[in-house]
Formats: sequence, C-alpha cells, structure tokens
Amino acid sequence: MQLNKHIAALCIGTFCLGVAELGIVPVLTTIVNDFHVTIPQAGLYISAYAAGVCAGIVGLLAFGRNANLKTTLLVAACLILCGNLGASLAQNNLMMLAARFVSGSPHGIFFALSAVVCERLTEPDKASRDVTLMVLGQTSANLVGVPLGSLIGLAVSWRLIFGFIAVLALLLILALTRWLPSMPVVKKPLSNELTALKSWHPWFILSGVAIGSAGFYAYYSYADPIMATIAHLPAASMTLIMFLAGASMFIGNIVSAPLTKYYSDALLSKINLND
Repeated sequence: MQLNKHIAALCIGTFCLGVAELGIVPVLTTIVNDFHVTIPQAGLYISAYAAGVCAGIVGLLAFGRNANLKTTLLVAACLILCGNLGASLAQNNLMMLAARFVSGSPHGIFFALSAVVCERLTEPDKASRDVTLMVLGQTSANLVGVPLGSLIGLAVSWRLIFGFIAVLALLLILALTRWLPSMPVVKKPLSNELTALKSWHPWFILSGVAIGSAGFYAYYSYADPIMATIAHLPAASMTLIMFLAGASMFIGNIVSAPLTKYYSDALLSKINLND
C-alpha cells in the first residue's frame, strides 16, 4: 500500500504533537530541578498543554470554521513551532506554562482537520484506513520519539526535546505547503454540526473517552517521579519504560487498523444516532 504524500505530511504533524504532548513525562523531575518547583507545580505543564488543546478547539469553532483547511493546518503547524521553541528556551516557570499552553493549542485542531482531509482526499470507503494511518504518526512518536527524547534529555538536556520538535515543525510547514492541496471548507451551520449531541449515543462515547483518558494521564503524567520514588528505579530506566509504554500504544493502533473493514464508512453511515 502506497502512502499518499498528504498523509505523510499529516503524519509529521501528529508525530510532532505526540512527542510534544508526552515528551515531557520522562524528564519531569529534571525540569523540576532546573526551575526549582515542586512535582505538583510541574504537573501544571501537562495541564497547561491540555488547557491549550481545549482553547484551540474553541478557537477553531469560533474563528476557523470557514477558513481554508490548508491554511488552518499551516497556522496549527506554526503554533507547534512557536510553542515548542518557547518551551526549549523557557527560563522560568511562567514561561514554561505559557509555552506549553501554546504547544497544546493546535493539538485538537490538527487531528480534527487531518481526519477531514483524509476523508475528502481518500479513495471510496477508505477514510477509516487513512485516518488510522494519520494517527500512526502519534503512535510512532510514543514508540520512538518519546523514548529517544528521554535518552537525549537525560543525557544532554531536556531542552533538546522541544528544540527537535520545533525543527521538525519547520519540515511540517514545508510538507503541508507542497503536498496538501488547497481545500476550501464545506460551510455548514454550527447548529447542524451539533445536532448529533441531542442523542445520548455520542455522550456515552465521549464519557468513555474522558474516563479512560483521565485514568491514563493521571498516572502516566507522573511516571517519572512515581518510578523514582515508589519503584526506586534509576532515571536511566525511563527510556525503557517509555519504550514499553509506546510499544503497547503502537501495537494497539496496528491491530485496530484491520478491524476497520468490519466497520466500514458505508456501514457506519447507516447507523441512526437518534434510534
């Protein structure tokens, strides 16, 4: 199967976001020592990223709904660049919080619009496959990017993790410019897009995602201090721990991809959420 260039470009973006989101986890204690803050205070760097994700989605609904998809994705790529460059250069707690907020702001936008791009540029009935391939960028980040960032961050400096993402964001901007066609947005009233929320089905799914994500991040965000203070493992072991965690996410994504043939786009489109 040949990977389309636009999917390759989107994978670069999801890889950047994957490393930006979780690359801070294995070096959290190191950042704590550099900025002279507590572990709970450093945990706000992860919360700031999550707050940026929420703010970015609200901003998209408010200001970006009628913008060209390519333009919006390029703006998101620029935010990835600015946020992670800011994190790599942060000199104090407030600067780091601000940089993490900016880093998170394009996360939801990029994934949401990337899914739309995959649907509009895909072969008939292959949207689910292409979305899975696009998300592969993030799972690859968990498998390779985060463990490698842990190794470099602990051996040299945690700032290199975010500096690397900033450099990769430049490549993302170039790839989107060259490989993604101009895509005018299909204008729909906001009320139409929110109609599905009148049914309990999407709320059930959203609740499951929220509970699962909360349980995951509540533990994973503090994996570094937990492994050091409770498991009494050396800091160098974080690279292996991050690799094992990333491998499980990567394998889960690979295993789920073939399952999409049992839940084709045509079949899913026939489901009436109001039943």
